[in-house]
Amino acid sequence: MKRILILCSTLIALAFASCARDEERVELWTVASEMGIAHGVFNLQPALMIRTDESAAWRPMFDNIEGFTYEPGYEYRIRVRINPVAEPMADAPSSKYALVELYEKRPASSNIPTEYYPEFTMEVGPSFSHVDGVDYLSVRLPDYGVVTEWQPWPWPIDGFDYEEGHINRLRIGTSVTPAPEEPGRFIVKYTMLELLDVTDAQL
Repeated sequence: MKRILILCSTLIALAFASCARDEERVELWTVASEMGIAHGVFNLQPALMIRTDESAAWRPMFDNIEGFTYEPGYEYRIRVRINPVAEPMADAPSSKYALVELYEKRPASSNIPTEYYPEFTMEVGPSFSHVDGVDYLSVRLPDYGVVTEWQPWPWPIDGFDYEEGHINRLRIGTSVTPAPEEPGRFIVKYTMLELLDVTDAQL
């Protein structure tokens, strides 16, 4: 009987904890002075870097915070209201976020781990990939297991001048930059850090 009572108490506590997680709440966040980069290889995305405690690690935040305008070079302390979404659609956020209060905005240089600015090796093929009438670079990414089929690469690579007829091996670095002519939006910038190898190829 005692074991049954303990089990019932545990289940009730877990139920209350689950309900608490599903209810609206307000949290105090620190937003880093730099954005990071996360997600997959062909869909790397800029992300706000946040933490809820000064001793916690920075983590990426992809969802929009209603009422909050981010400016690089400043570290923020903000209170955020979190509203769970009852039945989110596939790939949609499970919560909505809104700014409650801006506590602090100060010039800073947050120490973001280098893992949020990935570097990788890229092979650029000898001819373009044609997709819907548009020419894209053809690439393979051996660091991520993309080693056989050439894949279209729709993003520019700063510092790389492409010529057909060669296979180029590049070391690529990433950073976050404001989107041209789109105030408030940020994109991933790809830069050639090193030209590792160039070989001739028969088209």
